[in-house]
Amino acid sequence: QGGMLAGIIGTTCVSTVATINVFLLIQAKIKLGRRARTYGHVGKAACGKLGYLAVEACVASAQIGFCCAYLIFITQNLHRYIETEWSGEITLALVPILVGLCWVRHLHVLAPFSLFAILLVAVGLVAVVYDSKDLQGTGKDVKPYILDTLPIFFGMACYSFEGVGMAIPMYNSMKKPERFPFVWFLGTLVVTVVYISFGAFCYSCYGIVTPEIITMVLPKTTTSLLVMVG
Repeated sequence: QGGMLAGIIGTTCVSTVATINVFLLIQAKIKLGRRARTYGHVGKAACGKLGYLAVEACVASAQIGFCCAYLIFITQNLHRYIETEWSGEITLALVPILVGLCWVRHLHVLAPFSLFAILLVAVGLVAVVYDSKDLQGTGKDVKPYILDTLPIFFGMACYSFEGVGMAIPMYNSMKKPERFPFVWFLGTLVVTVVYISFGAFCYSCYGIVTPEIITMVLPKTTTSLLVMVG
């Protein structure tokens, strides 16, 4: 949506700004101490009750948007394997599972599942690269920037680094919270490099017709099904 050059520069900028904001948030939480258990408490300390309500509303609306995007992503992937007249049936079947996951209060409970999902994502990246390697450099209409869809790219880039919603819960769950800045920076760096390199590779392979959900290029196999579910 942004073009090759604009995509690389834009992703780097959004990643940098998101990381700085997370560090500022954690610094504010540390300064406030036990009074700041949630994002709303930080907003309340800064701007009073209005700040609390505004921050909580922003966090809630952002998370609703992210969850809707995840539901659409999972539904579109599964619909390739589960033949139904209405794809909404798949979405409705997923809602109870996701609601149950939202009731988990401590992140360490989800750690094994998160690790398994990360492994599946890694397999998915390798699978897409393997299936597309012969197309590298053959993408049609590859442009350095695309002004018409640049705002869409900006929104997608912000969505890609939406992990700020996990910053305080992650900090609270760590045995050694003083290591949070290093862990977060390292994780963001790895994710940014993967986003840029993988996105540039796929764009060079498929050009303007690059699918929004890149796993759609995978063949219908058991491996690709696991990748998409993960």
